[in-house]
Amino acid sequence: MDFASLINKEIKKKKQSHKVKLKKSKVIKTPDLAEDPEVGNTKNEIDVKTQEEQFVKKDDNELNKVEKNESQTPELTEDQINERLNALNALDESLSKEEKLKRLQYLIQLDIRNKKYKVWLDKEEEYYQDPEKQEITLKAIVNAELNKSILRIQIRISIKQIFHDWEQQAITDEDKSLLKETKKGILKLLYKLRTDKLSTEMLISLSTIFYHIQTNEFNKANESYMKLSIGNVCWPIGVVNVGIHARSSSSRITGSKSVSNIMINDSTRRWIISVKRLINYKEKKFKELKGYKG
Repeated sequence: MDFASLINKEIKKKKQSHKVKLKKSKVIKTPDLAEDPEVGNTKNEIDVKTQEEQFVKKDDNELNKVEKNESQTPELTEDQINERLNALNALDESLSKEEKLKRLQYLIQLDIRNKKYKVWLDKEEEYYQDPEKQEITLKAIVNAELNKSILRIQIRISIKQIFHDWEQQAITDEDKSLLKETKKGILKLLYKLRTDKLSTEMLISLSTIFYHIQTNEFNKANESYMKLSIGNVCWPIGVVNVGIHARSSSSRITGSKSVSNIMINDSTRRWIISVKRLINYKEKKFKELKGYKG
């Protein structure tokens, strides 16, 4: 047996493992992202838009797969990379060229993602400027497949407006704690609405729930919520024809799900429960305005 060759192999392995450890110990610091310019809350308050953006940065793997624009980093020299990073206030001379290039590519992807988010916020702004556009209609729900983008925006705005009102009314520590927990739970839904990752069935159900909230029909909103949680599609009462000839097409939409939506996964369960809390808050405020007791 050639002991010399065995010793050499062991030395090489130790050197390689040492290099790997050094690389892992060298952490690349990335600059903090700018906060949403529309955020008006203090640092201690939670804003839905800011929280949603943080959620996307931290937990969403899909947005981390944004296509790299290779034309923006074509075989750059180290001086060119330094120049671009310096312009972004992200230059760290202690990094190697490869690490600097990775940082630059990351920042470019981040910029693309933030621009996409800004485009969506601009779309929402059009609805904020026109209250009539915020109203969910039966016609839009019936033709949900054709009106998905409209309904997605309307639901997001409805959610944010309820939160805004709730923030103004939250006085006790218990109210504030419930509000904070509800916001955290709803983030996944806000993201799914913005990125069109919600099924048509769920979109119909949510549209129906917020339609009933807007019309102050809270019994119907709660009925629709129950159907959403158990996995059935809920339509506004009287909208869908349930005659003999319509049953087959209706069954294609509603499906024959045996799994409750609230049992799909933990993040889905959290946002479904958060929707229920929004219904409860609006119902409570409506009763207070009407002078109901109990």
